[in-house]
Formats: sequence, C-alpha cells, structure tokens
Amino acid sequence: MASKMDITIYPNPTYGKFQIDISNVDLPRSAMIKVYSPGGAPVMRLTGISTSNSIDISRQPPGIYTIRIILDAENQEIFKIIKN
Repeated sequence: MASKMDITIYPNPTYGKFQIDISNVDLPRSAMIKVYSPGGAPVMRLTGISTSNSIDISRQPPGIYTIRIILDAENQEIFKIIKN
C-alpha cells in the first residue's frame, strides 16, 4: 500500500503566484499537475514536476481554481485555490 502524499499549497488565497510542495512520495517521471478554471476548463498542465513547484495563474481571472496532482491512475489528489 502506497503512503499518502504530503502536499502544501501556499499562499491560499493568492493573487496569481503560488507554490506546491510535495513530500512523502517518490515522484514518477509521468507525475503532473493540472490546473482548472472555475468553470472546469484546463488552464495549465505541468509535467516532470518536482517536490517544489511554482505556479503562476496571474493572467487568469479571479475565482476558485481546482488543482489536480497526478502520480498515476490510482494516486491523485485534488485541491482548491482561491485567486483574488
């Protein structure tokens, strides 16, 4: 059984730039982060992620964005971030 990822996302709320730190897991090369708009449309896809990832959605409108961190088909986490 795989251990649970430890994920920290800050600052939340944000004005556009935020950090995603991932620990307690070996990141496979296929790991990715996907960011979705308040309406559910994909706005960003990052592949080859590391334990520390800087994200910039400052060009996107304010709202509540969904962040999906995907290690593989069975290991995914979903978070929300507020962009002011």
